[in-house]
Amino acid sequence: MTKIIDKKSAEIGLDAIQDFFFPQRCLACSARAEAAAQLCTTCLALLPRCRNCCRRCGLPLCGIESPHSCGQCLRNEPAFDSIFAAYWYEAVPRQLITALKYSAELHYMPTLIRMFEACSPNIQEDSIFIPVPTHAARVRQRGFNANHEYLRALARRFPIRCDYGLLQRHRNTQKQATLNLRERKSNVRNAFTLRHHCDYQQVNLFDDVVTSAATVQEISRCLKAAGVKQVKVWSLARTKRVSNHS
Repeated sequence: MTKIIDKKSAEIGLDAIQDFFFPQRCLACSARAEAAAQLCTTCLALLPRCRNCCRRCGLPLCGIESPHSCGQCLRNEPAFDSIFAAYWYEAVPRQLITALKYSAELHYMPTLIRMFEACSPNIQEDSIFIPVPTHAARVRQRGFNANHEYLRALARRFPIRCDYGLLQRHRNTQKQATLNLRERKSNVRNAFTLRHHCDYQQVNLFDDVVTSAATVQEISRCLKAAGVKQVKVWSLARTKRVSNHS
């Protein structure tokens, strides 16, 4: 009789064996880690989950706002239809995402994907996922494309399809992190083009971090101009606010 072993149960069993013989250290603080997560129980408990957010833009809601659309989204409807972010871009998520992106700590990838998987809503089977594109010059500088790597890892965990070639960033824009909100919007205006015909009705756009949402707004505008009906944004982390003066 063939014994069918659930994939996740098998993974848990292997992690327990590995943790017994080769105890791991937390990637964030170096304390003893839970094997499956590579984070300690303290860091796991303090992960800043995105809760009580506007479903449209992913920003925190005040007490009187509807969960479907905050006041800002009602006044100025964004081109994208929703943003899901797993965590606020602070503390451990910021530490790990920054280390992976700027210091090529690619061994952090399994932990970040498991963190995302732990709180993401159901992803429809065969959904089309597209990475927010990085300019070729920046990929050469870093030696890898972070959003492509995240999506490849996600595709091993979820039954999704990925189109890595649909979008391109044809201008090597200034780093958004150095700009205020007004400058961010101007910086990415008309920075993206489609490399081939798009006949998708719904697109899932993935970015490691959504900050001002200027980039995903511009890409969503581009996709909808090409005939896409719905654009959902997925992200590991979201910043709470970006001002015109920061």
